[in-house]
Amino acid sequence: MDTEARREFGELLAILGETFNEPVSAARAAAYWMALEDVPMSALREAVFRAIRQCKFFPRPAELLELAGAGVPDAGLVNALISEHVGTVGGDRRMPRDPFLRLVVTRLGGILRASDMSAPERIRLLDKLLPGVTAACAVRGIPMPTEARIAGDAVPRAALPEPAIREGEPDEDGLIPIVLDEGA
Repeated sequence: MDTEARREFGELLAILGETFNEPVSAARAAAYWMALEDVPMSALREAVFRAIRQCKFFPRPAELLELAGAGVPDAGLVNALISEHVGTVGGDRRMPRDPFLRLVVTRLGGILRASDMSAPERIRLLDKLLPGVTAACAVRGIPMPTEARIAGDAVPRAALPEPAIREGEPDEDGLIPIVLDEGA
């Protein structure tokens, strides 16, 4: 981080100190800096915002890393991302475009092997693989998936109008059909 980022980092720690009524000494700020300097400032801002809403005490650096999405991602979340990819047309034969998923699928033994695994089997293996994948992503500058990032990637779909439903006239058997009035 540059000087401007370090200044903003200090401001974020000051906000946490005021919020949780905790002093932020120079030594404490230096320790937090050592632990968090690799985390993008936007992720740190999000982590501080979440800490203010979710934490009961001044968060430790590990908690801020977790809140920033910089920790090891949840195996269930990663499994859901893989399942979503495999479930797309041709996804069981083509590698994902997302660099993180591409790395994970490669470590799982390729797309064919990953798509053939059951969810529990894949999650067990992901629990073992994800710490190494996280380290590899940090070295390569690959962003990690977080629930917040995934929710942000979701494109809101326009709500479709509900068709009007009305009952039709009884037929010869006395049954009343339900008619969708699509002109409404």
